[in-house]
Amino acid sequence: MTKREEIFSKLEKVPSFPSSAGRVLDLIQKPDVDFQEVVKLIEYDPLLTTNILRLANSAYYRGLAKIETVRDAVLRLGLDNIFNMVVAIGFAPIAQKTVDPYDLTAGSFFEHSVAVAIGSVHLAKMLRLKVPPYLFTAALLHDIGKVVLGTYAGVDGEEIRRVCQKEGVQFEVAERKVLGTDHAEVGAALLRLWNMPENIVSVVEFHHGGVPLENGLAPHMVHLANSFCLMSGVGGEREGVDNLPSYEILSHYRMGDMVSAKLVESIEGELESALSLFRGV
Repeated sequence: MTKREEIFSKLEKVPSFPSSAGRVLDLIQKPDVDFQEVVKLIEYDPLLTTNILRLANSAYYRGLAKIETVRDAVLRLGLDNIFNMVVAIGFAPIAQKTVDPYDLTAGSFFEHSVAVAIGSVHLAKMLRLKVPPYLFTAALLHDIGKVVLGTYAGVDGEEIRRVCQKEGVQFEVAERKVLGTDHAEVGAALLRLWNMPENIVSVVEFHHGGVPLENGLAPHMVHLANSFCLMSGVGGEREGVDNLPSYEILSHYRMGDMVSAKLVESIEGELESALSLFRGV
């Protein structure tokens, strides 16, 4: 068995989202989704109910009136936001573990994931582009393959870093040389196993590039936000010049230093309040 085959054989060992969360996600994806059925499914799960009510009443989403029922929370937030929240609630416990081979301390991986999610949405708005409703969720999950490789597949991070330094290549290139795959491909395979929507899976799979400029808005926003977060150290990780954004993508969106500086500033201004939503989840 090759190293690549061994890695993909471990995917089923990764704990999936709680079954109730999975059912809610499946239901919301149906074209003829029943609003009342979504409410009932959430109400039957005390953890989902507690967290969605807490999030709906947080400073991040709060309106004029206090939300006291799941129905009112779903009405206020909408199904797209409920989908994002359920994913984040399921993802948070997985993402807040230490991932030793990638030098990710407890919490730093989740902090980076949230920073990139915020940055992707902000960047699309700054560039006056239509924000896909799945962008936040896709950005949140963009590096989930690192959890698989680092926690469940026993990857040797030092070997990958040695290749980076010796050959002067980016981290994902070194992954492919050492493992026969990379964290983007592994993350996409895991999300397909979890029956995530293909538009989210595609962003995860191609957030390091490989999507034509004319139809790659979502993966390009995640690629740029990820690069700027890593270079600036926003969100707990800092990998510097190894993660320079694609010049081709930068040029396509006509991004200059002023836009990137404003993006980092906007992420820094919102990150703590966003992270506070999921503490204790």
